[in-house]
Amino acid sequence: MPLTWAPDPDPAKTGDPYSDWSSGYGRDFAVRNRLYRENPDDFQRQADVTCPKPDGPNFPAEIAVVPPGQGPEPVQPGDPKKRVVRYPLPLRNRCFPAGSGTAAEWDIPDDLEAGDFGSTVVVAVIDDGNNFAHERFRLPGDRSRVDFAWVQDGAWRGGDVPFGAEWRRPEIEAAIAASGGVHERLMADLGLVDFSRPGEGSLSRRVSHGTHMMDVAAGMPPGADGARRTRIISVQVPFLMTQDSSGTTYVPFVVAAVNYVLERVRLMSEKLGTALPVVINFSYAIAGGPHDGQQPMERHFDAAIRRHENTPTPSGLDFKDKTALVLPAGNRLLLRGHAIKPSPGGGGLTRLDLPWRLQPGDQTSSYLETWLPVSAVNPEIRIAPPGGSAVTFSLADGLEQVLTSGDDVVGRLTVDLGAEDRLRVVFAVAPSEINWVPRSPIHSGVWKIRVQATLAEDEKIETWAQRDESPYRYRGNARETWIEDKKYQRFEPSGRPKETDNPGAVVRRDGSLSGIATGRRAYVVGGYIGRSAKPSRYSSAGSIRKEDPQPIKGPDLMAVADRSAVLPGVLAAGTTNNSVAAITGTSVAAPQITRDLADRVIAAGGVANAWQEVVDSAEIHESGLVDPPHIRRQRKGAGRARFIQAEHQRQE
Repeated sequence: MPLTWAPDPDPAKTGDPYSDWSSGYGRDFAVRNRLYRENPDDFQRQADVTCPKPDGPNFPAEIAVVPPGQGPEPVQPGDPKKRVVRYPLPLRNRCFPAGSGTAAEWDIPDDLEAGDFGSTVVVAVIDDGNNFAHERFRLPGDRSRVDFAWVQDGAWRGGDVPFGAEWRRPEIEAAIAASGGVHERLMADLGLVDFSRPGEGSLSRRVSHGTHMMDVAAGMPPGADGARRTRIISVQVPFLMTQDSSGTTYVPFVVAAVNYVLERVRLMSEKLGTALPVVINFSYAIAGGPHDGQQPMERHFDAAIRRHENTPTPSGLDFKDKTALVLPAGNRLLLRGHAIKPSPGGGGLTRLDLPWRLQPGDQTSSYLETWLPVSAVNPEIRIAPPGGSAVTFSLADGLEQVLTSGDDVVGRLTVDLGAEDRLRVVFAVAPSEINWVPRSPIHSGVWKIRVQATLAEDEKIETWAQRDESPYRYRGNARETWIEDKKYQRFEPSGRPKETDNPGAVVRRDGSLSGIATGRRAYVVGGYIGRSAKPSRYSSAGSIRKEDPQPIKGPDLMAVADRSAVLPGVLAAGTTNNSVAAITGTSVAAPQITRDLADRVIAAGGVANAWQEVVDSAEIHESGLVDPPHIRRQRKGAGRARFIQAEHQRQE
């Protein structure tokens, strides 16, 4: 059936092109509705996130749950500096409050002595599949080091969280005692495993991402020296947020998680009478974004930490230099998801050709995101489907077009101000295979897309294909998209994957850094192979090449992400007690630095000094390596950090 373009007839908009698609024309394709919706009341709520305008001053975002039936378009505030963006919440109806909750409380643990107060640090882990009752997070006598655990997709059970289940230390300890050491009963009692509901199996598997990251960041044997002084806050993001690997539903949950962690740290600090330092680990990454610190999550990270540090508690506690956020660099170096075309010397017509490959058998939506300066003259986009005719649109005055196949919308093209000085072009398309609703799929094959404009000197057009693959051990039947380029060389003559860019290629490995890892307040960690000291092939890079205008900063340093070329990953706790598993990726490199920062921050007198010690330690370790392989700075940063958590390694 032929494809046709038309102006978008739906005037109601959420304020975000990804939410517009996933709440509107692409709603049938969301994993939550495709695989897991057996109750019609589930997945009906949305969240309004009040955040700064792209061209306005920064401030922390706030989230409010929207009752069902209020449509996609939020009510905008009167403040010209603010805007409200409405996001879908992939949460079941049972996650929302059924009545009034109680304010959070915290009592000083019996095992934390008065002399410990000034040497106590909080490690917060935001992840999916967090077994916060694991023995690695306990003290002798089955006392828990986890003071608060928020399961964002759990059944609401009181408290002051906007959705999900909050567990506090006494409740965790009571559940551990009642389980009699039976893991399955403990998981069921905490609502972490429920085989009667599909799609809630993060902790029903041998290995879970969140438990692994928590162990690397803060896990210890119960009797370890100093364990009682390392307190833990766990936030488990929804299973269905993680399953949508494009990141389209991340914002409300990440905003709420960061706010929650900082609020609980302030509560604990007031009780102890000392401002507790906190190191937050968020081992997630996305592909798209402006990559200049202006992605909504990046802006919230920066503003929320600044507000926390600059706002004393009622008793006058000062949190300056008490907060760190650690993120992974991402794993997309070799996935051909990034393309760039700098303007010619002196400026002029700049043309970026994007042969975008959509694979057959993909049952999820796909997204291509392009950025160009607002000062661009005569910006245009030209799109031709596989075997079809091209259509050209002007981008100068904004754009909202839908692509139809018969009566079905199979794609949507939008232009908006995505950052202070950057236009964002988002092309969202339907799956290439649809067998669960009577909807037309998108055509698989190569979509020939061209973006062009007249640019000034040192400007660029840049594109990222959003991640479109099912995360490890998740269902979804997603298939990755990529941008083709004849000048891009995938393999070395030896047959090994090539990790450096070819001259003249527009598809670049440089610039593949996570789209939420370019903010001011994040410490970003890449990955390397422990045995050989070579970079892990997937570890993403910034771009500091002279020919790239407005370069993207790279990782701050590297940590071990793989033990050797034949032993991928790092060993840490499995889902159950007394189990060990390996997980690979920069996700597992980041919590090693989280742990190192937490170990140093008290003695160093603050986060800034602790971070400098971490960097100095990496440089010393780097200098001690014997004939180490060269790694470009846009992938390595300051150096290769020593392996931080070697306890499980000795068990091999």
